Amino acid sequence: MRPQPVAQHTARAGVFLMLGAVLSSCGGTRLAAQEAPEPASAAARPDRGDEHLAQMKRSAEAYQITLNTEPPRRLELRMEPVLRWSNPLRITSDGAVFLWLSEGRPEVIASFYQFQRNGMTAEDHEFQSLATTGLTATRGDSDVWFPRDPGVTLAPIPDAPAPAGTPAERLRQMRALAREFRAFLDRPNNKSELRLLSQPLFRYETRRADLSDGALFSFVLTTDPEVLLLIEARPYEGKLAWHYALTRMSMMELRVERKGTTVWQVPFNTEANSRKRPYLITPAPAPPAGDGF
Repeated sequence: MRPQPVAQHTARAGVFLMLGAVLSSCGGTRLAAQEAPEPASAAARPDRGDEHLAQMKRSAEAYQITLNTEPPRRLELRMEPVLRWSNPLRITSDGAVFLWLSEGRPEVIASFYQFQRNGMTAEDHEFQSLATTGLTATRGDSDVWFPRDPGVTLAPIPDAPAPAGTPAERLRQMRALAREFRAFLDRPNNKSELRLLSQPLFRYETRRADLSDGALFSFVLTTDPEVLLLIEARPYEGKLAWHYALTRMSMMELRVERKGTTVWQVPFNTEANSRKRPYLITPAPAPPAGDGF
């Protein structure tokens, strides 16, 4: 199925911007996101729709994703979502975040979510590559996403301590390092700060030669991920060192600072429907008859 025009997402963004302007005029630029609670577990929120969650899991299973390595590496879907979210500012009622892994490391993240359009409930699938290579995703017999460029580029974190000797100590280090970053929506008329979730979306230890420990963090609007931060312990100049990578989970203009200095910035994404790019938004395929939302 061909993706819908970017205009439908821009319209949803417009709703957010109008609400953001109202909130900003009331005396703050961090919006309601700063006060939003941590997301509760799906089990504690039966009103969030167990039926829709089951449908989203089936949708995730339909995607088969392979890294473009030699030989190719098939990714493993983590069946339970790492986050269940909603965003009333964008009229988005229900979303779930899934990961595809290779040797424990998240290589692809996807957010499946419902929203209102013209009085009807629609659903989009939003993908972001976290891989350092290209990849190919198929659904059925069709290639549906095939970025050739890496999704992230990792770099050492300046002045970071050496990775600690125990998993618990390393997690404390990663959380402290994550708090050094601040993420912003960066539109000309809206410089709202996003909220860092205090717990990582996913923590992973591996026995890979190129990676020993890592965590995936997110900056959110309400509980909707907008910016992703990877922090990983990787070899550097003969010893382990903390590395980081930033990437988008939003079409919006985004910016990230560390210790007051901008370290990452991206413009509004005009190619979010391109299946050749590491970031993709595509409409959910129509469910089989009798298997609706």
